[in-house]
This record gives sequence, structure tokens and C-alpha cells, in this order.
Amino acid sequence: MNLYLSEKTILIVDDDRVSAFLFKELIEPTGAKIISVDDGHSALQVIKKQKIDLILLDLKLEDCSGFTLLKEIHKLNSQIIIIAQTAYAMIEDYRECMEAGFDDFLPKPIISKDLYAKLMKYLAPENPVK
Repeated sequence: MNLYLSEKTILIVDDDRVSAFLFKELIEPTGAKIISVDDGHSALQVIKKQKIDLILLDLKLEDCSGFTLLKEIHKLNSQIIIIAQTAYAMIEDYRECMEAGFDDFLPKPIISKDLYAKLMKYLAPENPVK
């Protein structure tokens, strides 16, 4: 997989350390800058201080719901691409996420080819996977 995202910054918001670690391991070969936080408050602080290109946002955090955090992020920057990620991956969950304003949806457990397809779609549409 040759997906080059060295100019991009990805924020992982997930309170499950295993999921966050897996995301980091899968994204690291792309060269993207990776920031990982485990709560909504920390995510908002990062977004206020840094340019973020894409957020992988867990829907169930200890300090808030992903839906609530989505609204707060959009108040700060409505241009950031936000992908919901959750273990609750029923069709109703997908619809609810799309209606709430998420850009996309990624079910857990994470399948690497699905993650790479989303990264390519939003961060490197002119840079095909080789």
C-alpha cells in the first residue's frame, strides 16, 4: 500500500486504547501526522491549536457522545472531514451518522482496506493507491 499523506494531519478520538493503537499502526505508513486523544475535551483543544485534515471519531466516549462532539467541532471548523467509527455498525447507525453531519462511517473492527479507501477518498483523491 503506497498512500502518501505526509502533508496531512489525522486526529484519532477514541477512548479504547487498543482501537487507537490499531489506527496509529495502520495510518503510520502513510506518513500522515497522527494525533491521538481519548476524550472530547482534549479533541477540542487540539482542533483549536492545530490544523486537522481528518478526524476518526468514536461515537461512544467517556466524557461525551460523538454526536455532541461533532456539533462542537463544526462550530470551530466546519471544513474538517469527520468519520464516525463505532462497534455499533447497523444500517440505522450509519443513517443516524450521515443525518447528523458526519462525512463518513467506519465500522469496528477496523478493516485496513476500508480505512485506506476512506483516507484516499478524502485526503488524496488525486493520489491513487498503488
